[in-house]
Amino acid sequence: MRTDNRTLAERIADRDAKLDALQAKLTEAVEQLVTGEDWRHAMEFAARFRARSFNNTLLIWVQHAVAYAEGRVPDPPTPTRPMSPASSSGSPSDDAT
Repeated sequence: MRTDNRTLAERIADRDAKLDALQAKLTEAVEQLVTGEDWRHAMEFAARFRARSFNNTLLIWVQHAVAYAEGRVPDPPTPTRPMSPASSSGSPSDDAT
């Protein structure tokens, strides 16, 4: 088991930095939803993750788009096509916890 030797203040600062980065990702994702068609696609994508919040779903969308751009998943995130098993390995929302 790994021991965390950081002080409480350091752990809080790290958590706050992580939350700030996630907030920036969410803000950017929402800013990219420009047209009604963009919002429709986002809502259709979110419908596939009913147990998750819309914010968490946007993070999944962004993370999947980045993974696609880096060649780590075969398909881009789309609202109508289920993600392939290769793209859903691991937990896509690890950054949201």
